[in-house]
Order: sequence, then C-alpha cells, then structure tokens
Amino acid sequence: MREMLEVGAVAPEFLLCDEDYRFPKPAVDINGKPISIRDFDDKCLILMFIGEPREREQINPRIDFLKTLSVFADECKRLGAELVTAGMNELGMMRECVDKAGITFRYISCDNHQIPMLHDYKAYAGVTQAFTYVIADGKIQEKWDQTIPKGFNEAHFQEVLDYIAANNLA
Repeated sequence: MREMLEVGAVAPEFLLCDEDYRFPKPAVDINGKPISIRDFDDKCLILMFIGEPREREQINPRIDFLKTLSVFADECKRLGAELVTAGMNELGMMRECVDKAGITFRYISCDNHQIPMLHDYKAYAGVTQAFTYVIADGKIQEKWDQTIPKGFNEAHFQEVLDYIAANNLA
C-alpha cells in the first residue's frame, strides 16, 4: 500500500495554488465555487482522488466513469454523506469530461503538480493516486488505496457505503 494519511489524522484544508506551492489559496471546484474541508464539518465526506485523461481517446471512458461516480454520489447522498473528487487537470481535458458527464458531485481541478491539496493528502506521486478517504468530525475515519490493479468499481463503492452505514457516520 502506498503512503496515505493515517486513520485519525486531521483532514487537511483544501488548498490550491497558481504555480508556486509556497503561495496557497483557498480551493474552488471546477465551476469556480469555493470549497473547504470546513464545509463538511457536520457531514460525512467521501474524498476520492481520480486521474485525468491523458489522451483524447481516453475522454469517453472517463465520461462513463464520471457518470458511474454520479450514481455513487447519489447513493452517498441517500445515506447522508457527500462525495467530492479531486485530481489533475493538467491537460485541460477533465473540464470537457465533467461537462459531458453532467456530474452530481463536486470536482476540484488540480491544474499543476504543485497543488498543496494533492500533496497534503499524499495523492500525488508523478500521477494522481486513486485514493479514497472517509472523513467525519474533521478526521480521517477510513482510507483505501485503489491504485491499479484495484481501481474504482462497484465493489469498492459498496465497501465505502457499507463502512459509512456500519459506523453510523451519516
């Protein structure tokens, strides 16, 4: 398993930067709306780090994946939890994917490798790591490393939902 934040650790603030990590700024989602870890103080948050398409032929599969994530986000909402995803958008193709998928969750676009959020959550190692964190009461409650060959799939989504329900987090 790759290094991740430990269960019980305080969840870091969502911070972005323009080019230099030494000058962090508050995060906004891909639609420009401010987003903070504090927005979820009274909720259960599922934070997933997802990869971006690196070539044009990866766009349609990424759109399908985002649609699947929207179904998962809706299941989270039914439990009283919230899904937020974040990941690289270095090549700018995630905007197209998000628009075409019509996502029902918030996506934080990380436009360069210096983004504090990626590093604070240990989700960047040359590429975005496929990590899932469950956060409640401002702390990491559980974590999963879904990096290849695992990946995000129905079994993983169900495992996350079951964890939230079994631990009365939502």
